[in-house]
Amino acid sequence: MGDDYRFIDRIQIPRKTSRLFRHIEIINWQENDQICFDWLRAKAEEANDRKTLKKLEELGRPPYLLLKQWTDFRRPLIKYNSLVYESETVKHPGMLGSLKLFLNSSEYSMKDIFHTLYSSYNLTYTQALVEDFAQVDFKKTKRLEVPLAFLHGAKDVHVDGRPVEQYYNEIDAPLGKELVWYDNSGHMFHPDDTEKIEKFVIDYANKLSEMVVV
Repeated sequence: MGDDYRFIDRIQIPRKTSRLFRHIEIINWQENDQICFDWLRAKAEEANDRKTLKKLEELGRPPYLLLKQWTDFRRPLIKYNSLVYESETVKHPGMLGSLKLFLNSSEYSMKDIFHTLYSSYNLTYTQALVEDFAQVDFKKTKRLEVPLAFLHGAKDVHVDGRPVEQYYNEIDAPLGKELVWYDNSGHMFHPDDTEKIEKFVIDYANKLSEMVVV
Protein backbone atom coordinates (compact mmCIF):
# COMPACT_ATOMS: atom_id res chain seq x y z
CA MET A 1 0.00 0.00 0.00
CA GLY A 2 1.28 3.40 -0.83
CA ASP A 3 4.17 4.68 -2.86
CA ASP A 4 6.71 5.51 -0.17
CA TYR A 5 7.11 3.24 2.82
CA ARG A 6 8.95 5.93 4.79
CA PHE A 7 5.90 8.20 4.47
CA ILE A 8 3.54 5.39 5.48
CA ASP A 9 5.70 4.33 8.42
CA ARG A 10 5.62 7.82 9.96
CA ILE A 11 1.82 7.94 10.15
CA GLN A 12 0.46 6.94 13.53
CA ILE A 13 -1.95 4.05 13.01
CA PRO A 14 -3.50 1.66 15.54
CA ARG A 15 -1.04 -0.97 16.72
CA LYS A 16 -3.43 -3.84 16.13
CA THR A 17 -3.75 -2.87 12.45
CA SER A 18 -0.15 -1.77 11.79
CA ARG A 19 0.87 -5.40 11.27
CA LEU A 20 -1.57 -5.59 8.35
CA PHE A 21 0.18 -2.83 6.40
CA ARG A 22 2.58 -4.06 3.73
CA HIS A 23 4.13 -1.80 1.12
CA ILE A 24 4.90 -2.73 -2.48
CA GLU A 25 6.55 -0.27 -4.83
CA ILE A 26 6.01 -1.96 -8.18
CA ILE A 27 4.11 -4.80 -9.85
CA ASN A 28 6.79 -6.06 -12.22
CA TRP A 29 10.18 -4.35 -12.30
CA GLN A 30 11.32 -5.61 -15.68
CA GLU A 31 8.08 -4.60 -17.38
CA ASN A 32 8.26 -1.14 -15.79
CA ASP A 33 11.84 -0.62 -16.99
CA GLN A 34 10.75 -1.48 -20.53
CA ILE A 35 7.95 1.11 -20.37
CA CYS A 36 10.40 3.68 -18.96
CA PHE A 37 12.91 2.85 -21.69
CA ASP A 38 10.36 3.65 -24.42
CA TRP A 39 9.32 6.86 -22.65
CA LEU A 40 12.92 8.03 -22.22
CA ARG A 41 13.87 7.22 -25.80
CA ALA A 42 10.87 9.20 -27.08
CA LYS A 43 11.84 12.16 -24.90
CA ALA A 44 15.47 12.02 -26.07
CA GLU A 45 14.43 11.80 -29.73
CA GLU A 46 12.10 14.78 -29.29
CA ALA A 47 14.96 16.79 -27.78
CA ASN A 48 17.50 15.49 -30.31
CA ASP A 49 19.54 14.36 -27.29
CA ARG A 50 22.20 12.27 -28.99
CA LYS A 51 24.10 11.62 -25.76
CA THR A 52 21.12 9.97 -24.09
CA LEU A 53 20.18 8.06 -27.25
CA LYS A 54 23.74 6.72 -27.46
CA LYS A 55 23.60 5.66 -23.81
CA LEU A 56 20.31 3.83 -24.39
CA GLU A 57 21.80 2.10 -27.41
CA GLU A 58 24.78 0.99 -25.32
CA LEU A 59 22.55 -0.25 -22.53
CA GLY A 60 20.07 -2.01 -24.78
CA ARG A 61 16.49 -2.76 -23.75
CA PRO A 62 15.78 -4.01 -20.23
CA PRO A 63 15.95 -6.16 -18.21
CA TYR A 64 19.01 -4.76 -16.45
CA LEU A 65 20.59 -7.35 -14.19
CA LEU A 66 23.76 -5.45 -13.25
CA LEU A 67 23.83 -2.60 -10.73
CA LYS A 68 25.79 -0.35 -13.10
CA GLN A 69 23.22 -0.88 -15.88
CA TRP A 70 20.41 -0.17 -13.44
CA THR A 71 21.94 3.09 -12.17
CA ASP A 72 23.15 4.22 -15.62
CA PHE A 73 19.59 3.89 -16.90
CA ARG A 74 18.10 5.91 -14.06
CA ARG A 75 20.42 8.88 -14.40
CA PRO A 76 18.92 10.10 -17.71
CA LEU A 77 15.44 9.19 -16.45
CA ILE A 78 15.89 11.59 -13.57
CA LYS A 79 17.45 14.19 -15.90
CA TYR A 80 14.17 14.17 -17.82
CA ASN A 81 12.29 14.75 -14.57
CA SER A 82 10.71 11.30 -14.32
CA LEU A 83 10.28 11.69 -10.56
CA VAL A 84 8.37 14.98 -10.45
CA TYR A 85 5.32 16.20 -12.32
CA GLU A 86 4.92 19.90 -13.09
CA SER A 87 2.77 21.88 -15.50
CA GLU A 88 1.74 25.49 -16.05
CA THR A 89 -0.76 25.14 -13.20
CA VAL A 90 0.91 22.48 -11.01
CA LYS A 91 4.17 23.38 -9.27
CA HIS A 92 6.23 20.96 -7.21
CA PRO A 93 9.09 21.80 -4.79
CA GLY A 94 11.17 19.05 -6.41
CA MET A 95 14.18 17.31 -4.92
CA LEU A 96 15.69 20.51 -3.51
CA GLY A 97 12.36 21.54 -2.06
CA SER A 98 12.01 18.16 -0.41
CA LEU A 99 15.46 18.59 1.08
CA LYS A 100 14.36 21.94 2.52
CA LEU A 101 11.39 20.20 4.14
CA PHE A 102 13.83 17.80 5.79
CA LEU A 103 16.05 20.63 6.98
CA ASN A 104 13.14 22.64 8.37
CA SER A 105 11.46 19.72 10.08
CA SER A 106 11.77 19.33 13.82
CA GLU A 107 11.33 15.55 13.43
CA TYR A 108 14.62 14.95 11.59
CA SER A 109 18.13 15.51 12.86
CA MET A 110 21.04 16.17 10.50
CA LYS A 111 22.11 12.58 11.18
CA ASP A 112 18.68 11.34 10.07
CA ILE A 113 18.88 13.39 6.87
CA PHE A 114 22.39 12.12 6.10
CA HIS A 115 21.37 8.50 6.58
CA THR A 116 18.17 8.96 4.56
CA LEU A 117 19.84 10.63 1.56
CA TYR A 118 23.24 8.96 1.55
CA SER A 119 23.79 5.98 3.81
CA SER A 120 20.46 4.29 3.17
CA TYR A 121 20.85 4.69 -0.60
CA ASN A 122 24.28 3.06 -0.62
CA LEU A 123 23.15 0.26 1.69
CA THR A 124 19.91 -0.37 -0.18
CA TYR A 125 20.79 -0.18 -3.86
CA THR A 126 23.18 -3.08 -4.29
CA GLN A 127 23.76 -5.83 -6.84
CA ALA A 128 21.80 -8.22 -4.64
CA LEU A 129 18.81 -5.87 -4.64
CA VAL A 130 18.87 -5.50 -8.43
CA GLU A 131 18.87 -9.30 -8.74
CA ASP A 132 15.93 -9.47 -6.33
CA PHE A 133 14.09 -6.77 -8.30
CA ALA A 134 14.41 -8.89 -11.45
CA GLN A 135 12.34 -11.60 -9.72
CA VAL A 136 9.50 -9.30 -8.65
CA ASP A 137 6.30 -10.22 -10.49
CA PHE A 138 3.10 -9.76 -8.54
CA LYS A 139 1.11 -10.73 -11.64
CA LYS A 140 1.81 -14.33 -10.70
CA THR A 141 -0.34 -13.74 -7.61
CA LYS A 142 -3.93 -14.04 -8.75
CA ARG A 143 -5.69 -13.81 -5.38
CA LEU A 144 -4.94 -12.04 -2.09
CA GLU A 145 -7.12 -12.53 0.93
CA VAL A 146 -6.27 -9.20 2.53
CA PRO A 147 -7.71 -5.71 1.89
CA LEU A 148 -5.81 -3.96 -0.90
CA ALA A 149 -5.30 -0.29 -1.65
CA PHE A 150 -3.28 1.06 -4.56
CA LEU A 151 -2.22 4.72 -4.25
CA HIS A 152 -0.52 6.11 -7.33
CA GLY A 153 0.47 9.40 -8.90
CA ALA A 154 -1.58 9.83 -12.08
CA LYS A 155 1.39 11.50 -13.82
CA ASP A 156 4.02 8.99 -12.66
CA VAL A 157 6.36 7.96 -15.47
CA HIS A 158 9.10 6.58 -13.20
CA VAL A 159 6.82 3.78 -12.02
CA ASP A 160 4.15 3.67 -14.69
CA GLY A 161 0.58 3.38 -13.49
CA ARG A 162 -0.77 1.25 -16.35
CA PRO A 163 0.50 -2.09 -14.97
CA VAL A 164 -0.89 -1.07 -11.57
CA GLU A 165 -4.34 -0.46 -13.04
CA GLN A 166 -4.20 -3.72 -14.98
CA TYR A 167 -3.23 -5.66 -11.86
CA TYR A 168 -5.97 -3.94 -9.87
CA ASN A 169 -8.54 -5.01 -12.44
CA GLU A 170 -7.31 -8.60 -12.55
CA ILE A 171 -6.50 -9.41 -8.92
CA ASP A 172 -9.10 -11.36 -6.96
CA ALA A 173 -9.39 -9.61 -3.58
CA PRO A 174 -12.44 -10.91 -1.68
CA LEU A 175 -11.83 -8.54 1.25
CA GLY A 176 -11.96 -5.50 -1.01
CA LYS A 177 -9.66 -3.43 -3.20
CA GLU A 178 -9.31 0.27 -3.99
CA LEU A 179 -7.34 2.18 -6.61
CA VAL A 180 -6.80 5.88 -5.90
CA TRP A 181 -5.14 8.25 -8.38
CA TYR A 182 -3.55 11.52 -7.30
CA ASP A 183 -3.86 13.90 -10.23
CA ASN A 184 -1.12 16.38 -9.28
CA SER A 185 1.53 13.76 -8.56
CA GLY A 186 4.26 11.98 -10.44
CA HIS A 187 6.51 9.49 -8.62
CA MET A 188 7.19 12.00 -5.85
CA PHE A 189 3.82 12.90 -4.43
CA HIS A 190 2.82 16.55 -4.65
CA PRO A 191 2.65 18.20 -1.18
CA ASP A 192 -1.09 18.81 -1.62
CA ASP A 193 -1.61 15.13 -2.41
CA THR A 194 0.41 13.95 0.59
CA GLU A 195 -2.23 15.47 2.88
CA LYS A 196 -4.93 13.52 1.02
CA ILE A 197 -2.84 10.34 1.25
CA GLU A 198 -2.30 10.78 4.97
CA LYS A 199 -6.06 11.11 5.49
CA PHE A 200 -6.70 8.07 3.30
CA VAL A 201 -4.21 5.92 5.22
CA ILE A 202 -5.59 6.95 8.61
CA ASP A 203 -9.18 6.33 7.49
CA TYR A 204 -8.14 3.03 5.92
CA ALA A 205 -6.40 1.97 9.13
CA ASN A 206 -9.53 2.76 11.11
CA LYS A 207 -11.56 0.66 8.67
CA LEU A 208 -9.12 -2.21 9.04
CA SER A 209 -9.28 -1.99 12.82
CA GLU A 210 -12.99 -2.70 12.61
CA MET A 211 -12.22 -5.85 10.64
CA VAL A 212 -9.58 -7.18 13.05
CA VAL A 213 -10.78 -9.71 15.58
CA VAL A 214 -9.41 -8.68 18.96
